[in-house]
Amino acid sequence: MAEPDQKDLYQFLAEKPEMAMGYPPGLVEEILSATEGKTPALLEIAGRDSIAAALAAAEKEDAHILVPTIAYTGTEFGDWEAVLGNVGALGSLLEEKNVLLTAPVILGSPHWWWALATRFAGRLGSVFGFCTFCLACHMYLHTVRIPLALELGAKVIVAGERESHGGKIKVNQVRPALEAYQNICSEFGLELRFPLQGIEGEEELSAILGEGWREGEHQLQCVMRANYRGVEGEVLFSEEQVIQYLNDYLVPSARAVVEGYLADPSGVAYESIVAGFLPQPV
Repeated sequence: MAEPDQKDLYQFLAEKPEMAMGYPPGLVEEILSATEGKTPALLEIAGRDSIAAALAAAEKEDAHILVPTIAYTGTEFGDWEAVLGNVGALGSLLEEKNVLLTAPVILGSPHWWWALATRFAGRLGSVFGFCTFCLACHMYLHTVRIPLALELGAKVIVAGERESHGGKIKVNQVRPALEAYQNICSEFGLELRFPLQGIEGEEELSAILGEGWREGEHQLQCVMRANYRGVEGEVLFSEEQVIQYLNDYLVPSARAVVEGYLADPSGVAYESIVAGFLPQPV
């Protein structure tokens, strides 16, 4: 598969256009041709955990054709080469396995992300009592891949979500959130697979990846990182608040956005769709 020109690639990543189906142009068609009607699995590629999850997934019989995907939001900062390099590292780690790894597909919709995660943040925060950006962001990162998965005939999406990171809890990876992401994908005929969900410590990750790759290395950062934590690092949310937010707002609004995109990719009214699910302020 032809690699995009590096200058064009970085210009694309700088602009982050409304192009939910992916970049470079024609790659999806190339993948469909190369897989010859076989069923691929999509990989969510970001940092270390996503690569470990991909390696774990490659052991499964239904994940021998892997399509790496990189999704942007608009809040990232850092060197994109880190993420692109992770795809190359994955290829090297898979060399001894009976797996076809395609070229990476880059996709994203900043408008989709904005409507779901931050457009109504003031209302959502006042209703639910905590900062909600990260939950909606991860819901976006999973659901924005649904149209591509359906286009490619995939049945599985693989991501590196973990419930605990050495005892540290992240609001976007608590169990109710992970179940919500999976349930949405299931409604569209897709299994969202988390091979690392129960892994907590560094030793288990090192057994998959080898020594020397520390958490947070070789990945982009987010301008909203840790917004749900206090000065001492304490979490500023409860599981009950998360569940209420998921049930009363995020799940139904995310579902409606995906349905809207699948019905008419060129005319999705993201903001008005999401506005229809806003809870009333207390």
